[in-house]
Amino acid sequence: MKELCPMRIHFKKSDLVEAAAVAQSVASPQSTVAILSHILIKGEHENVATLTATDFDTRVRVEVPAEVSAKGSVTVPARTFYDLVKELPEDADIVVEANGRGVEVRCRDIRCELAAMPADDFPLWPEMEPKISFEMPQKQMKSVLDRVLFAIALRDPRKALQGALFEIRKNNLTVVSTDGKILACIKNEIAVEKPPKEFSAIVPRKLLDELDRNLNDEGTVAVALNDKQVAFRLSSIEYLSNQIEGKYPDYEVVIPKQFARKFRIQKPPLLAAIRRAAIFTDQKQNSILFHFKGDKLELSAETYDRGKFMEELPAVQEGGEEFKIGFNYRFLLDVLKVLDAEEILLQANQSHLPAVVQVEDRRDCLYVIMPIRLPDPVTVSATGGDAEDEEEESGK
Repeated sequence: MKELCPMRIHFKKSDLVEAAAVAQSVASPQSTVAILSHILIKGEHENVATLTATDFDTRVRVEVPAEVSAKGSVTVPARTFYDLVKELPEDADIVVEANGRGVEVRCRDIRCELAAMPADDFPLWPEMEPKISFEMPQKQMKSVLDRVLFAIALRDPRKALQGALFEIRKNNLTVVSTDGKILACIKNEIAVEKPPKEFSAIVPRKLLDELDRNLNDEGTVAVALNDKQVAFRLSSIEYLSNQIEGKYPDYEVVIPKQFARKFRIQKPPLLAAIRRAAIFTDQKQNSILFHFKGDKLELSAETYDRGKFMEELPAVQEGGEEFKIGFNYRFLLDVLKVLDAEEILLQANQSHLPAVVQVEDRRDCLYVIMPIRLPDPVTVSATGGDAEDEEEESGK
C-alpha cells in the first residue's frame, strides 16, 4: 500500500457531520471500483477543507469551515466516516489526521483508526466550460423539483426517462418529467445573460434528488450547462454530473391543446375520498372511477374480494353531459400532493385519452395523466355465486 501524505485538520462536529452526510449520499458503496466508496478529504487552505465524492456520473464537493494545521489530502470509507462522525459527542472538536498508512479520528477521549486509500487514486474533478449559466432562488428551484421528481421513471429501458428534461428557450426554463403514464411540466422565467433560441439537457434523477435534499428557502443556486455536463452550485455545495444521452420524447405532442370537458373540484375532500376509495381497489390496477353527473362527482371503486365503495362530491362542470373516466389512484395522489391550491381543474376529452390536472389560471404547472380501462361492474349470479364473466374479469 502507498504511504499516505501527512495531513491534520480540525473540525467542529456540527460542520463536519453536515458535509459528510452530503458527500456520503453520492458515494457508491456497492461499486466494484473501491475508491468510489470513499470520500476525499482535502485541506489546501488554512480555514476551509473540502469533502468530495463521486459515483463517476455524479460528483459533489462540499466546503467545510476548518482549521488546517497540516495541508494534505486522503480518502476514507464514506459510510463508515459519516456514521462515526454522527455518533461523536455534540459540540465537540474533531481532528482528522493522516499519518503513514492510516487515518486517525480523534474527539475528546475517543480515538479511531480508519482504513484509507491514497488521494492520488481518487478521480479528478473534471473541468467544465459552461455554454449557458443562470441563477435561481433556491426556494424556487426546490418548488420546481418537488413537483417533477415523482414523475421520473425509476427503472425504464428508455434511459432518457430516468432524468428530467431542462429546456431553455430565450428566458424561459421548462422542466419536464415522465414515466410514460404521467407527465409533469413546470415553466419558469429565468435571467440568462445570453439567452439561446433553444437548448435542452436531460439531467439524471440522482443528481436532482441530491440537489433537492440540500436546497433551502434562502439563497440562490447557480446552474451551468454545456453539451455534455450540468452543474449546480449552492453556497458551500457544488454538484457536477454527466447529462443523460439520448433524445427526450416530444412532450408538447402529449399535452392536449383543447378540451371538451372541464371539472372544478375542491382538493381537500377529493384527496380524502381518493384515500378511502383506494381501500377497495385491486393491487394490480389501483383503479377508481370518476363519474360526473351535473354538479356532482361520484367517486367509486370495487373488487370482487373486497366489495364496493362510492362517495359523492360537489363539482363544477363545463360540458353538461355525464362523463366517466378511470385513473390509477396513486397517480392522482402524487399530483394532488404537490398542487398548492384549494381547488383543482380536471380537463378531459374522452375516457380513453389523456387528461390534464392543474390549478385554474396557473399555466406554469400542469400534469398529463393517462386514464385506465375500467373493469366491467362486479355482478353476482342468482344462486349467490360469482357470474362467469366476473370470474374472467377478476382473473385478468
